[in-house]
Amino acid sequence: MRIFANLFLILFLADGGISFVDDLLSIHFDNQALSEIRNYLALVVMVLCVPLYISLGFDRRLPKRIYLPLVFFILWGALGMWPLTSLVTASPYALIPSALQVMLASLSLLYLRLSSGQSPLLTPKRFRTPAFSPRNTLFFIAGNLVILPLLLIFFGFAALSIYIEDHTAGFVRLGHDGLYMSERVYSLDDKTIRLAGMVHIGAKDYYDELAASIPAGRTIILAEGVTDQDNLLQSRFSYGKVAELLGLASQEEMSFEGRVIAGDEMGSSDLQENTGGGPDIVRADIDIRDFEPQTIEFINAMARFFLNSPSFIESYIAFNAWAQQHMTPDTNEVIMEDILLKRNREVTRHLERALQNYDNVVIPWGALHMKGIEEVVLAKGFALSDSHERASIDFGKLPYQKLLQRKAPQTPSEAH
Repeated sequence: MRIFANLFLILFLADGGISFVDDLLSIHFDNQALSEIRNYLALVVMVLCVPLYISLGFDRRLPKRIYLPLVFFILWGALGMWPLTSLVTASPYALIPSALQVMLASLSLLYLRLSSGQSPLLTPKRFRTPAFSPRNTLFFIAGNLVILPLLLIFFGFAALSIYIEDHTAGFVRLGHDGLYMSERVYSLDDKTIRLAGMVHIGAKDYYDELAASIPAGRTIILAEGVTDQDNLLQSRFSYGKVAELLGLASQEEMSFEGRVIAGDEMGSSDLQENTGGGPDIVRADIDIRDFEPQTIEFINAMARFFLNSPSFIESYIAFNAWAQQHMTPDTNEVIMEDILLKRNREVTRHLERALQNYDNVVIPWGALHMKGIEEVVLAKGFALSDSHERASIDFGKLPYQKLLQRKAPQTPSEAH
């Protein structure tokens, strides 16, 4: 066990040191020559930390004050050091994680050197006593019963944040205090394209600030919004009830001040100048009739089970039973093609025409669409020139007491 524990400590230090050098090369010389070695070492250390952690509960001779911080640091690093991910990935601060790792390893070695007076590693003298102690194991188990649920919540939240950021190209960030939406501006010559990731439910101030930030002049908004001219939907989707319950506003309530024009007018040479002072607005989305029948059936099922049901759990169970009978992997692909990809192609088609007559194009669409739209914008030669975040939901302002009261069982007197 002594050799294994010392090996972990040495590899932890080596991983941090090589990562630090690799980060330096990447920042100053755009060189990642050590990346393969770095990734391999990180994987080895991550794998070794699991049996080491378990060993702490059965071998009292292992100093927990040394190894617990190292194990938790490795696990935290595997999750991108959330919620500091956006900070430590920025160029000026990219050295922080590897520098912290080297510092932790160095402090551990210094502590062992001072405590033993002989070596910066675990010495044979420490391992002359019996390894197992019922008291040590019981305390370790008791501690885990308290700590592990909290860690699971933290790691689950962090994993969800990473998943969301990956699938939205970073246009959505789940922080410990709220949900943040990114807005990015891309420039090419005298043209700019502004991508604003949207969420269906958010704070009213978030929507008001975004709507007020749209500049006048030669600006057009390519608005999101699927229409239903043939009345194919059995119920109209609305997030108003959920927003009201959470003390928030719905995206449907946000309105842009400007002149509404048809899509065909954007690229027309006969388009008259907007003298109203606001931007032009065009609906750049598709109609429900452009969806495949499977997608329309799926949307109607969602509305049928979720919109008017008093219980989310019952709705989920009923919808899940329906999905098992009607949904297949091919159906999922069709739905994603309609809801995401087909609509992305429509808005980028409008983008081509919008750039002919406008200097500024604003695309305030759902954040899941942003990854595909951004790829098209970059492929056109536009480069990122500015970006910033807006808090769309502040977790501290949500009415938790109201939500708990709503879920609490009613007494007979309350029911009447």
